[in-house]
Amino acid sequence: MGIYHRWSKALKIDTLAKAVLSISSILLVFLFLDTEEIIKNVLQISPLKFLLAVFLNIGAFYIYALRWSTLIHVPKGNYNSSLGKYFFANYLNFFTPANLGGDIYRASAFSRPDLRTPQVLIFLIFERVAALAVFLFFLLLAFLSLDLEVPKTIISEVLVEHSYYWLVIFFLFILILATICIFFLKAVKAGRIAKWIYEIWERFTIKGFLIFFSLTTAGLAVSAGCFDIISSSLDLRVPYTAWLLAFIAAELSRWIPVSIQGIGIREATFASVGAAVMGEPEVFFLVGAAGYAAQSLAVAGSIFQAQIHYRLAK
Repeated sequence: MGIYHRWSKALKIDTLAKAVLSISSILLVFLFLDTEEIIKNVLQISPLKFLLAVFLNIGAFYIYALRWSTLIHVPKGNYNSSLGKYFFANYLNFFTPANLGGDIYRASAFSRPDLRTPQVLIFLIFERVAALAVFLFFLLLAFLSLDLEVPKTIISEVLVEHSYYWLVIFFLFILILATICIFFLKAVKAGRIAKWIYEIWERFTIKGFLIFFSLTTAGLAVSAGCFDIISSSLDLRVPYTAWLLAFIAAELSRWIPVSIQGIGIREATFASVGAAVMGEPEVFFLVGAAGYAAQSLAVAGSIFQAQIHYRLAK
């Protein structure tokens, strides 16, 4: 009981600290932004386009669900059951930080005789790391496509003017790292975890990589497109790659568990990108807030998709 109470108290303190940081981030953003401009633009957002953004987010969830089903090789005939589990896990993410609730549920729900719970956990880690690599790749591409105001320094010249070389280096690094991991796992045959990781890597063929990359790209494109659709209500001429850059940067900021679901941090990230891209942080802040509100509604509505697919599986 003593350990439970200490853990519960620590969790409450952690949640309270994150809540304070989230609220403080939003207040600081409003302190430096033109609140009248934000309020004026709020009234211009089309409810129909906001609703469309919600449904597009649901579509992105289906793409990610398909990616997960392909990754763990869901047996034929179990797709509706798999979708039901995935959407219920997505619903749990609405209440838990860093998607931990959904990941823990998936580790248990997707285990089967030929895929034990520790192996599912390895797949989850692999999914996160591989998706992060794809996100970083498109973050770099989006950055290269935009004419950002970068201060002229020695560091900026090395990073920006030679950025295409960095893109090649990034791919070589991933390839070399994967090769080292393979040789290491072959050498270290002892240990059940190492054996499971190696078996998973063997199943992840070139075809599997292309499928994973394609589905992650499609989901990313749809998710970023939600912000583009919302921004069209404001008659903005912002390139799609700007929203892609802002969305990826905001998603990466959510990996740092310092706020509740990244609230405050992600909107501030959008404002920062807006200031760099076109000097309008207020508009980017508003579109970011509205886009994540649409995403939150889609996540909360995942419980209905879960129920639908559970019934179809019967």
